[in-house]
Amino acid sequence: MAESVKDEPVKRTVLSEKSQNRLIFLCWVVYTFSYLGRYSYSSNITHVMNHFGVSHADAGLVTTFFFFAYGAGQFINGILCKKYNKRIVFPVVLTVASLANVLVFSGVPFRFFKYIWLVNGLFQSVLWSSIVSILADNLDERHLKKSLIVLGSTTASGTFVTYFASFIFSSLNFFKGVFLFAAVVMFSVGLIWAFTYTKTCGDIKSALPDAVIKPETSNKPLSPHAKFTKTMLITVAVFALFAVVCNFLKDGLQTWVTGMLKEIYDIGDSVSILISLVLPLFSAACGIFTVLANKLIKNITLLTSVFFTITLGLAAVLKFFIGFSFVTSAILLGLIAFMSHSINTCITAILPLDFRGTGKAGLLSGILNGCCYAGSTISSYGLGSAADAFGWDSAFIIFIAASGAAALTGYLAYLIIAKAKRP
Repeated sequence: MAESVKDEPVKRTVLSEKSQNRLIFLCWVVYTFSYLGRYSYSSNITHVMNHFGVSHADAGLVTTFFFFAYGAGQFINGILCKKYNKRIVFPVVLTVASLANVLVFSGVPFRFFKYIWLVNGLFQSVLWSSIVSILADNLDERHLKKSLIVLGSTTASGTFVTYFASFIFSSLNFFKGVFLFAAVVMFSVGLIWAFTYTKTCGDIKSALPDAVIKPETSNKPLSPHAKFTKTMLITVAVFALFAVVCNFLKDGLQTWVTGMLKEIYDIGDSVSILISLVLPLFSAACGIFTVLANKLIKNITLLTSVFFTITLGLAAVLKFFIGFSFVTSAILLGLIAFMSHSINTCITAILPLDFRGTGKAGLLSGILNGCCYAGSTISSYGLGSAADAFGWDSAFIIFIAASGAAALTGYLAYLIIAKAKRP
């Protein structure tokens, strides 16, 4: 967790209660429905493979291009997000993502998919660090906690909407329809943001000199002039590793679960997509779960390490049951997805917002989210290649090893930091 720093309190304006709630909701809508534009492809990856006659590795390369661009863009946008005109930038991002989906829907050759998704990822990389920056600058402490719970559901909600839409269109034997659906929804959300953002953030309740944030404890915001201590830097470095491993698991599982279930249990495309909805449904409450767990285990490094340990145990059990029990496998996949989303909430929301008083919340979220998508980049092509060469059994072994390495690193870092703080 961020450490307290004795410095001048931060003066800033406070939005009205209504505007803070509206702002949280608007950010939730933008980020949730942006998933339509990024998962429209991966939710139909088995259809794409069959339609174009490509391998797991070739199909996974498209999402690899997306994740690479998205991850690299996070580092850039984490630095620049403070300078963006959010009212204009978000609609532009959603419009470009819409056009990318329209191109895929229109029937362009498969060889161009990876380049289209590269541009899609580059533009969508603007969103998260900018959202964290907006919330850090405009919410009071109570609403900030509420935003952690609400935004913790964006990935699960967006994934569910996308996969459910894909299930509907797959059932209609029109899998490409989801790309057009995604384009229409995202463009509409961009218009809503453009017409409501200024009014929401322009409704100021208080701009008085005594409207301050006092940096009293490690859970409170810091001064914008606060310097990172050695323990803070260790924490950030460990969480960068956590981010890579977490999203290797999370997005690797989400990208390939439909193909995995179809090939292992010989079920139809629409059924495999429907079953894959278990993952986001299980993960919908991860924001609430993570905030409550953080009250029990206050050290965020220790909490995340515990989450990785639970993931390790679930992956080990799944390795044993896969191929024998369809229901058990589906439940275990859902629980692993839930834990990975909870870990992701710790990485991309709780830790960065602990640093919001430094003025670097957006930068830190950009760096960590960039590391997240480094893991995603590896997972899509890597797991696809592993499945081609060794079968899906190899994926579960990788899950076990990665979770174990992350947990061990986290526990060691926690002990090192605890020792360093002793007098």
